[in-house]
Amino acid sequence: MKNTQFSRKRAAIVFNPTAGAAKTRRLDKVRVALEERGIALEMHGTTCAGDATRLAARIVAENRVDLVIAAGGDGTINEVANGLAGSSMPLAILPLGTANVLAAEIGVGRRAREIAEAIATAPIKPTWLGVANGRRFVLMAGVGFDAGVVESVDLALKRKIGRGAYFLTILRNWLRFQNRRYRVTVDGETRFAASAIISRARYYGGTYVVSPKASLDKDSMEVCLFLKPGRWRALRHMVWLALGRLEKLPDVEWLSGRSIEIVAADDLGHDGPVQGDGDVIARLPLKIEMSPEPVALVRP
Repeated sequence: MKNTQFSRKRAAIVFNPTAGAAKTRRLDKVRVALEERGIALEMHGTTCAGDATRLAARIVAENRVDLVIAAGGDGTINEVANGLAGSSMPLAILPLGTANVLAAEIGVGRRAREIAEAIATAPIKPTWLGVANGRRFVLMAGVGFDAGVVESVDLALKRKIGRGAYFLTILRNWLRFQNRRYRVTVDGETRFAASAIISRARYYGGTYVVSPKASLDKDSMEVCLFLKPGRWRALRHMVWLALGRLEKLPDVEWLSGRSIEIVAADDLGHDGPVQGDGDVIARLPLKIEMSPEPVALVRP
């Protein structure tokens, strides 16, 4: 796959028709800007979780368009990327989500004209994904505290107040904190940790840097290990992450690798959730590897 321009005469937009009014307005503005550039558009609305994956796979099979545009947050992008797996169909993003981590990572703007410019003119770059128990993720996967938050967040509340729903869920889960312990093996090297975040990109939860050495251009992953359990340690980790000082903590460690295995190592026997790109995508025990083929991602 070459980093070159390609035909963009026809594109399909996969979007959530129940998105809020502000997001719908942005989608409409980008649609108009793309049509002004001579790009013919097909609109494909989702109806339920997993629908974006099915729609993307069907679009590839029908072979009517040159490009698929995922309009939504990182979860929608994840679903579309899974639907495009194994194909050469290019993927562009139209950020409409709560955090839009991928948009920040690759430098897609927030204004409609900027987004349309990126979709219409930016080159494609082969981008390898992580694969967690068979399910691909673009940015990150996590076990422990963050996965528990993702699993328990109220989706209706998220639609109403956006990122605030995560803050409320973080507080609730922190007050109900349970110590967990995981055995994490990265390319044969084993550690025990309270939580772990496996990153393909630097950013996490917005523009917080969780793994400074991670990059979508690498063929490996960075594993951030929060080694010590405890409610107050978890709070300290979150505060220092927000301050951009995570590297200063003695109980945080990073490993780099291509093959990661994680199992519960406490006496609770739990098969805890695995979050990927902001949604629960798997359960423990977990095996993560690099995808055998890249996604053709439109990247400014």
